[in-house]
Amino acid sequence: MRAGDRRPRPWTRRQVGVAVFFVAYLAVQLAVPSAKLWEPRPARFGWQMFAGIAPAPRFAVAMADGSTREVALADHYGNPRADLRYEDHLPGHLCRSLPGARAVRLERAGREPEVRPCP
Repeated sequence: MRAGDRRPRPWTRRQVGVAVFFVAYLAVQLAVPSAKLWEPRPARFGWQMFAGIAPAPRFAVAMADGSTREVALADHYGNPRADLRYEDHLPGHLCRSLPGARAVRLERAGREPEVRPCP
């Protein structure tokens, strides 16, 4: 064999395994977030991270004495984010943690206000 006539060696099993793993891993990393492009934002495991622009709902608590208390999300959440569904958990927490709470009023952009009575 002459010096300029070098042929590449065939891949070893290990090299083939590493290449297959790399391609499969890369395919999953691209396919999962890409499939989320058609779901409502923010989508879990989607590429938008925490950059959702949905406005946070507003909460007010109706008290037993007839008064109403506005609730600031920052008082109950350390880092308010657009991808959290506050309406699923905060009304129940407010009813339990505020003595004399009778109902929680929830206002979301583009929807009618909703009143959730305390148990």
